[in-house]
Parts: sequence; C-alpha cells; structure tokens
Amino acid sequence: MSRIYNETNKPILTQEIEMLDNKLYDNAQKAYDPSGLILTLMEMPKKIAEAQNKLNALKQQEDDIKLQIEQVEAEAMLEISDETNGDGKPKYSNDAKRKSALIAKLKDDKDYYQIMIIQLREIQTKINELQTGVYMLKDQFSAAKKLAEMYSAEILICKS
Repeated sequence: MSRIYNETNKPILTQEIEMLDNKLYDNAQKAYDPSGLILTLMEMPKKIAEAQNKLNALKQQEDDIKLQIEQVEAEAMLEISDETNGDGKPKYSNDAKRKSALIAKLKDDKDYYQIMIIQLREIQTKINELQTGVYMLKDQFSAAKKLAEMYSAEILICKS
C-alpha cells in the first residue's frame, strides 16, 4: 500500500493545500491589477484541472483501499462460514451471529485495522482537503471573472 508522504514525512497534499492558499493570496493581490486579472483568468482553468486530476487520483486510491477492505472481510467471512461445531453443523447458524463473529475476528487483525482505520481515514481526509482547495480555486476564478466584468463595464462607461 503506497502512502503519500515525502522524505520529511509531511503529507504532500498538506503542502499542496498550503501552496494553493499562498497562490490564492498572491492571485488576489494581482486581481486588482487588470494585467494580473487577465493572467489569473488565463491560468485558473489549468490550475483547477490539475487540482481536479489530483482529486480524482485520490478518489481512485480510496476505491482501491475500499476494495482491499472488502476482500479482507470476504475472506474472514468465508472462514467463519466454514467453521463447524462438534456435530458438523455450522458454528454460526444465522447471519447476525456470523456478523458478530466477523467483527470480533477483524477487531484483532492489525492488517485490517491498518487498512480500514488508518489508510482509509487518511485518504478521506486528503480528499476533503483537496476538495476544499478545488472549491477555493473555482471560487477565486468566479471572483476574477466578476471582477473582469466590472472592469469591462467601467471601460465601456468611460468610453461613452
């Protein structure tokens, strides 16, 4: 299972969110300058697409982790379903008992815990952080478009 960490063990996505935040501030400063506004309007779609692509890659990783969880649970359930008592009858006679046995079995499985609790929650946190970054970029782009409309209207009024 690959993790998204760099050599300093700081999550790369957290660094990306910080960089996005700094870029947003820098771009907001440029937005008051018409030439900076034009540059922002030209660059933002690419930045949004890049962030969205990273988000999609994270969502794919989340799906892969969920598949691993399902596989571990299915293997454990198969073992539980195959267990018999001394008479050769199924040890867990109904679905509720099998589910309880599954929970008890997986509770002590460190690999399952690693995948389920740690990796899945980490990737979901990263997805939420990057989703926020994408929303921020889209909001900034919308604000830049509105500002461009205001500048255009102001220029038309001045020419009249």
